[in-house]
Amino acid sequence: MNEKRHNIGLLIANIMDPFSNGIAKGAMLAAEKMDCNLFIVPGKYIDLDINLDEYDAKYEYQYNALFSFVSEHNLDYLIVCVGTIAYMSDLKRKKEFLSMFDGTPVLSVAAKIDGYDYIQYENRPGIVQAVNYLAKQMDKKHICMMVGDLNNNECVERFEAYQDGLKNNGLKYSSDMVIESDISSNCYNEVRLLLDRNPDCDGILCVNDEIALTVYAILRERNIRIGKDISVVGFDNLPNAEKLEPPLAS
Repeated sequence: MNEKRHNIGLLIANIMDPFSNGIAKGAMLAAEKMDCNLFIVPGKYIDLDINLDEYDAKYEYQYNALFSFVSEHNLDYLIVCVGTIAYMSDLKRKKEFLSMFDGTPVLSVAAKIDGYDYIQYENRPGIVQAVNYLAKQMDKKHICMMVGDLNNNECVERFEAYQDGLKNNGLKYSSDMVIESDISSNCYNEVRLLLDRNPDCDGILCVNDEIALTVYAILRERNIRIGKDISVVGFDNLPNAEKLEPPLAS
């Protein structure tokens, strides 16, 4: 008698988002290897500011209605990309979102939520190594950071590691050296403001590669030479990082 094939649900944000796309590809490979049934449920983002002009934010709730159809009656396990689906939300709201799946075992991706299994980046070592590289190998003295959204616990961890990295290298820190923004590429104004505040900035650490794409665009807009006048480091190592000119350190 054959063993029952497990039904695994994967809840992701926008399937066109590079992170979500990579998660989905990895899950498909794993499901094939483990002989599981995989059901990918693509939604969008919760708590997104509907005043944003980008995308069709006003109608996000229609995409997210798919999440409400997921229940314990047809899935054995859920993998939920909380860190991206609820990237605009605080921990309380993230936990509230997961509670709608009570009755089904859940693995939270990219968000540590009390009461749930989780998996996330080991944020601190990568950021500290990046600051060490910029300070010691590249001799950078004024390293700024695009910290993303500090409601996101991964952004918080990376921001704290950045501060420790500066301190360990004897470099100054001030609040003007960092700026919060959306964790997508929709952060053009924030990049411009960060540069305006820091005319002597010689390095920018980005909380993720999506933000780094926008940093590249604004630096080119201002005729600042990447790799010569300023160094840029991202985080996530998304596929498009190495396609940039010069390739993005990530």
